[in-house]
Amino acid sequence: MTKINQTHYGSGDNVAGNKIVIGNQPRTLNEDQKKKLISILSGQEKVKIGFISKLFDPEAKNFSENLSEAFEESGWEVIRPFNQTLLDDYGGCVNMFIGSTANVKNNIQEIVNSLHLSLNEIGILSKPSPYREASVSGDFSLADVYIAIGSKKINS
Repeated sequence: MTKINQTHYGSGDNVAGNKIVIGNQPRTLNEDQKKKLISILSGQEKVKIGFISKLFDPEAKNFSENLSEAFEESGWEVIRPFNQTLLDDYGGCVNMFIGSTANVKNNIQEIVNSLHLSLNEIGILSKPSPYREASVSGDFSLADVYIAIGSKKINS
């Protein structure tokens, strides 16, 4: 019998280390989460909302699309097309950015804080993290909110 040597590349993380982790499913809103989120978002003040997903990560893109459906069904205006240039994962949680602190509604930070609480309430880890310079590229409206979806954190 021939012994097979497994070579690991990179830092040993789940992608570079060639680990296969059974049981990790793509992120998605289940029906209960979606109904609850739609109910919560319907009662909140609305702004335009954009979605940014991790570069070369179809799971993050699909989760962005899944989340955006709840926002649209709640009456929010979703900015399209989605931006897929995120280079950062922000610890595996959902993060949000405001296009700029200049020329925005006075209460936009309150809206962002409320969105974080809403996502956490339905079981999606969302927390504010400082924007990291050069972690995303593209044109962003100065008065809109952007939800950044990084790669799913793998439980190994």
